[in-house]
Amino acid sequence: MEWVILLLRTLFFYTLVVLVMKAFTYESKIRLVDLMVAFMIALLSVVAIVRPSAPLMIYLTPILLLTTVHLFSRLLFREREKVPIHPIPKAMPISRSQSFADVEMGMLDPLPSQAPPPRLPLPLILDGKVLDHNLERLGKTRFWLKNEVQEFGVSRFKEVSYCSIDQQGRMYLDRKKS
Repeated sequence: MEWVILLLRTLFFYTLVVLVMKAFTYESKIRLVDLMVAFMIALLSVVAIVRPSAPLMIYLTPILLLTTVHLFSRLLFREREKVPIHPIPKAMPISRSQSFADVEMGMLDPLPSQAPPPRLPLPLILDGKVLDHNLERLGKTRFWLKNEVQEFGVSRFKEVSYCSIDQQGRMYLDRKKS
């Protein structure tokens, strides 16, 4: 007879825990708080199963109270759907033939796995300072760079905020703001 009571209590509390979890995951979002309350209910259910001599109402009352308070607080403090004030515009596809210098602002999209990523331009001048190690990688000298910069109407390196060269040999130069 004791096994029958134990089996019935087990089935009852199993069904109760499953129903509570269904109620918590009704919106298909489960949060950490939901799991914590579900674990507390499961723990109370285990204690109720292990002690078959105790009346069920001793354990059902806190379980129902926990469930009711949790569901009520979830409805009361439900997070409102957040709508951005300034929605981010959709990214426009950029053809690979365009120069990086032509892009004012862009968004990164994942590249197809079969295509190698495009190589970035090599910076030559940053904030008026020549990056000699990048000139060495190109096999060029400061004299060559000075001539190239003068074609943009710049007489000194200190007047340049940023200067780079891409893989096709096209140079991009940005003057410092006066």
